Amino acid sequence: MLECGVEITHPERTRFGDQVHVGRDCYVSVWPEGELVVGSRTYLGRGSIILAHRSVRIGDDCLIAPGCHITDVNHGVAAGRLIREQALESEAVRIGGDVWIGAGCSVLPGVTIGDGAVVGARAVVTRDVPANAIVVGVPARVIGCRKVPGEGGQG
Repeated sequence: MLECGVEITHPERTRFGDQVHVGRDCYVSVWPEGELVVGSRTYLGRGSIILAHRSVRIGDDCLIAPGCHITDVNHGVAAGRLIREQALESEAVRIGGDVWIGAGCSVLPGVTIGDGAVVGARAVVTRDVPANAIVVGVPARVIGCRKVPGEGGQG
């Protein structure tokens, strides 16, 4: 389901699984040579942004809170040349299944977030996150791990 105000560039390069919900005012920019794949039963919160220059893949059963920014692209930043004149650099982003990304998070190019991971609100994910890890902060760092019920609390 797409709520009001959702904008998707190059929808022909975008694949949504069953029962995907894209919240109000989300912006999804897929370049002509890029791809976005969103798994079934995934929720993308209001006002979130996805930029897919090369490839962004999001697994099944994910919860992405409002105001998140997921991108596989950045500008070059070499000294001695205007940033706006430098080539774009892109590295694929992979988000596993059953991942919860808290409000206002940023997921940057080249990152893989493992199945079952939890990303705390406002975190900036600059490197891979292991499966079932709980990460917070800028840059995001592991503070714990999801536990199987009956095996004790997080930690």
